[in-house]
Amino acid sequence: MFPAFCSANKGLLTPRKAWDKHDCTEESEITWGRPRILLDAVSKGRLRQLRLLLDAGVNVNSRDELSGETALIRAVFLENAKLRRISLKMLVNYGAKVKITDKTGRSALSWACYHGREDVLRIFQGNPQLDLDLGSIDNQGNTNLILACMSGNAKIVTLIARAFRRNRFDVNRRNNAGESAMSLVRQLGYKDLVDVLLDVAHVNRGHVPQRPSLTSAGIKPVAGKRPKPHTAPKQRASCNLPKLFNLYTEQLTNSYPTRQFSERKKKLSFVHEFHRSKTRYRSHEFVTH
Repeated sequence: MFPAFCSANKGLLTPRKAWDKHDCTEESEITWGRPRILLDAVSKGRLRQLRLLLDAGVNVNSRDELSGETALIRAVFLENAKLRRISLKMLVNYGAKVKITDKTGRSALSWACYHGREDVLRIFQGNPQLDLDLGSIDNQGNTNLILACMSGNAKIVTLIARAFRRNRFDVNRRNNAGESAMSLVRQLGYKDLVDVLLDVAHVNRGHVPQRPSLTSAGIKPVAGKRPKPHTAPKQRASCNLPKLFNLYTEQLTNSYPTRQFSERKKKLSFVHEFHRSKTRYRSHEFVTH
């Protein structure tokens, strides 16, 4: 039933020691044994069995040989939200590491971003002792921000975008296919995520595709003529010169004090009257002589 391993004295190991021999060290790959049962217990949501295995001292960070997945990654895949949260908290309390990646280069955090698991991110952020390795990149060159955009979940993208800005990670990085987070959401048609990337992540405006030109839209301009921009007709300002002249004269007149202007007018009238009377006297004297 159990494999027997020969020792130096040609004795056989007990089944207990045979199981312990296949308990893996940190981040090692396993094919069978108690670590394998641990992964199966997480995948099938067997919380009681999971607790017993962890209490028995099974390595919580063991990886599957085929996929390289850890128990924490398997817990992220659970569809039942309640089982997922309980399993994650149990594994984290027993020392599960978030930064361990599978053979695709994705960690538990990366898979949580890809599947839009908001509750998983809340649990990870609620344990500051965890090393999340937020800036990790998978084998395809995708950052956690790009993976979050693939999920289409605006809350996930907002959380990751804030964390990227806080840790000064590159929000404009492109993957191996040449896609950035902004170009990806534009291609998938997630208009709400475009606003999140611009307002929260502060993605460069240069990564936003420009409006299609006339040629790309199927509209061909007439040869030899440039299409004129649509502008509103200019309104000519009305100019009434007599009215402006009257206003200027009135302002100039009011600029002088009224009393001085009246006294000056009286003096001028007196001088004119004096000259007129003098001229009359001389003309009368000439006639008499």
